Amino acid sequence: MEKTNFTFIAVPRWGKASTKFARCWAVLLAIGLFGSYQLSATTCPNATAISALPFTGTPVCGGNDITSTNASVCSPVTSSYYGGNEALFTFTPASNMEINVAYSGQTWTQISIYNGCPTSGGTCVAGISSSASSKNVNGMLVGGNTYFILIDTWPDPTSPCPGTVTVTAVGPPPPPPANDDCATAAAVALNTSVSGNTTTATDSNPPTCGVAGDGTGGGLWYTVEGTGLDITASLCGSGFDTQLAVYSGSCGGLVCEADNDDFCSTQSEVTWLSDAGVTYYMYVDGFSTATGAFTLNVNGLVPPPTGGDPCDDDQWAPIIVYPSQDIVVTLDPCAPSMAIVSFEVGVTDNCDGDYFPAAPGDPVVPGSEFTVTAFSGPDLTTVFSAGGDRFTGVFEPGTYQVQISAEDLSGNFRDEDFLITVLQDDPRPTNLICNSVVNATLNAD
Repeated sequence: MEKTNFTFIAVPRWGKASTKFARCWAVLLAIGLFGSYQLSATTCPNATAISALPFTGTPVCGGNDITSTNASVCSPVTSSYYGGNEALFTFTPASNMEINVAYSGQTWTQISIYNGCPTSGGTCVAGISSSASSKNVNGMLVGGNTYFILIDTWPDPTSPCPGTVTVTAVGPPPPPPANDDCATAAAVALNTSVSGNTTTATDSNPPTCGVAGDGTGGGLWYTVEGTGLDITASLCGSGFDTQLAVYSGSCGGLVCEADNDDFCSTQSEVTWLSDAGVTYYMYVDGFSTATGAFTLNVNGLVPPPTGGDPCDDDQWAPIIVYPSQDIVVTLDPCAPSMAIVSFEVGVTDNCDGDYFPAAPGDPVVPGSEFTVTAFSGPDLTTVFSAGGDRFTGVFEPGTYQVQISAEDLSGNFRDEDFLITVLQDDPRPTNLICNSVVNATLNAD
């Protein structure tokens, strides 16, 4: 909704008859100017402190010290609502909680809740603005952090005073996640991902690990077992400014192994050489007071089993060798519209040995077969074995996707694919005969 403000000032016609009026006007103007310069500065140290909830109070309005240029605009509030002489409150909760902030009094007002001082990098928690004279908004707070509540206007009115501000707790604080403590860390299997949210977590305050582990917001714990190879833990793509610390040892004696703050934008990723059988503790928290939702991806190679039959615990998918690049065949316009294309395919399994092509149909086991199929193209084309690992197919013009599928006795499966493209330009004009001699007789002209 747009507003347009007009201010009209009556200026008297000067003369003898208006001398007294002019003097009164000057006195009133001086009082107005003097009064305007008596406004208190609205700074974070001068904010009205809220010591306990519920709280009800009258806002004390200062000058227009908090603006859209020195504070981040708390969406969905717009910058227009940072133009009045504002009021500022501050509150530090003892534990995580949700609050409701309500204001009533003036029209065209806003409420913004900041984590930290709004003019010193404070971040928006929640905000609301409207032309109504009453409004309220909820915000989630983390215990121990200092929050500021800004009440401002889109002038006119020039300030939210007089008015009433009420702050109340919304129900009991939510419990922290189960893996809020090192002793209850959640185990993560290699090459899997887990999702979490540190908003309701507490700060475990573990030993600082390089640039990680020192955030004052909430943090969550995970474990992974070492393999003797590199392990990578990544928070890339998460929804806040993360930190990631990796420890060995025990919860009572953590030893820093790897750390990261900003690997992918403001998210974190670490890679470390693990020792086989060692339990590693991963602590996910945020830079400074940052909290939010995240996804933790833990990846690494699984070493082959040792001792006994190497295929007792076979986790290796077959390796498929196939054309390293797509095949493109260009037919002459006068040639038949068919192309014979041959290629070679080989399949090897790290545990079970070589596979040999045979009639299609059964799952691949050592000494049996794998399947080669053209499953996408202008027509259903049969690909057949020409002997050994060599395959041949007859293809009309078009693009075909050839898939090679292999599955070993342990159920490990892999497929690969490549493209065969057959091109053929349009035939020459119909008055020309391909591969024939054309006799022509010229007249005297």
